[in-house]
Amino acid sequence: MKRGFITFEILISFSILIMSLGGIVLILFGNQSLVTDSVMHIKAQEIADEMLYTSSLIAQKDFKLLNPLPTSIDEMYNKNLGVEYTQYFQKKVTARVSWQNEYRAEQHVTLTKIFSDPENSSSGDTCDSFSPTEWKHPEITNSTTQFSELIRDTQNTYSISDIEIHKNTLYVTAKNTSRNNKENLFIFDATNPNNPNLIGKIDNSPTNSAGLSSLAIASSSTGVYAFTTNAISSNFSICNPGKNCAQLQIFNVTNPKNPSLITNFLLPTSTEPRITGSGGRATGQSIFYTHGYIYLGLTKTTTGPEFNIIDVHNPEHPEWLGGIRLGTTVHSITVHGNYAYITHKADNSSSPEEQLTIVDVRDPQNPRRTGGFWKTGGILNAGKSIAVQGDTVYLGRLASKISGIMDTIPEFYILSATSDGKISTPVLGSIPLPTPESVHDFIIQNTHAFFVTTSEFQVWNIASSSNIHHVSSIPLPHGGIDTPQIDCEKNYMYASSNNEYGQGFISIITDSP
Repeated sequence: MKRGFITFEILISFSILIMSLGGIVLILFGNQSLVTDSVMHIKAQEIADEMLYTSSLIAQKDFKLLNPLPTSIDEMYNKNLGVEYTQYFQKKVTARVSWQNEYRAEQHVTLTKIFSDPENSSSGDTCDSFSPTEWKHPEITNSTTQFSELIRDTQNTYSISDIEIHKNTLYVTAKNTSRNNKENLFIFDATNPNNPNLIGKIDNSPTNSAGLSSLAIASSSTGVYAFTTNAISSNFSICNPGKNCAQLQIFNVTNPKNPSLITNFLLPTSTEPRITGSGGRATGQSIFYTHGYIYLGLTKTTTGPEFNIIDVHNPEHPEWLGGIRLGTTVHSITVHGNYAYITHKADNSSSPEEQLTIVDVRDPQNPRRTGGFWKTGGILNAGKSIAVQGDTVYLGRLASKISGIMDTIPEFYILSATSDGKISTPVLGSIPLPTPESVHDFIIQNTHAFFVTTSEFQVWNIASSSNIHHVSSIPLPHGGIDTPQIDCEKNYMYASSNNEYGQGFISIITDSP
């Protein structure tokens, strides 16, 4: 009996020992699991930190390049970079790194940082750098596209020359109005993009119907300003302030209900009496604003510069600083970093012959050409529209043909710019459009390009520069005459077009479900 009791005690002791050892094993392996999870968490944190650091470098280089990235795999981790606008010139970046532990339970690390773009906050460019949709089904959402109906004046004709959307306010310029003493700068409240409401308007020169040819909006501590080029023809016999024929006109639009013309600026390269096309007396054609400077392009001159740099830190007292003669009309200008990118016709008399000219503007009083781009072929040989993001240059050309079947000469190019202001070879990508379509103006949003061509609004996928492909298109109302323009804000595109009678149209376009 006693011997059996001892055996029972031994069994109990072994059971306790086994349970104790099992507990120790569980603790040891549990601790190992905790250590593994801790190591993976630290690694994920490092990856997320690196993603935010890379984002900061991108934002410093070009704020427009700071865009969402699709999920990618880094060893055993899934990485995702989310970017959203919190307000104009400000983005919230979220780096999320996830993984599965040994029990297949998902773990993640999420870091968030706000990035701002104070350098360009005075610019009128509030166009988002990425779109939340694929733009497979664009549609015009405003019920009235005819401009004369939008401004409640159907008895007169208004040919739209330029369009800018800035913080829910839409600015439109018109040229070739049907008669004198008609307004040609219009301001709309576009808080509801589908129903813009006219709130202000002004005539740049009551004695002339030529109107305005291009527009740039800028804001500063002193107010909001519309910088415009005057479309009054260069064949006026005498140009004087009373006729308001200065190439640059500046409007104070701080109170959009009561805009005022504050400055008429005639380029000092002008001489009296006015001789058609000579010196600085050529007509204002294109304009770009950044950091207190206006870059103004003229129609072809005989002796003076077509590309001009003007200091407008004080909008009431502009100062001409310098310029460059190109020998041809300037179609569009953009300034990125130290360089101005200028599109124009490849005039046979110009040297070198090119459709895109790059100018170093670090010394505004002594701008100098550094490089350019030329594409052989096509009867028009004209650069028309331009955009630059980072080291990438996007160039739109006028149609290489005006009739006949489609050719293979591209109207849109993706180019690479070097740090010293040149275009490197080879071309990154290009596409020809159906004849006689021209890329008059365009918007770049991350992986998409939005064109206004001779007759259409077109969406192209440019995620791969070697595989640019068409996404969707819709016709512009009565497009095909004069030069359509485009701008954007949030997920809306604002496009202008004109018919053969000079009547303008505004199309507000978004992506439908």
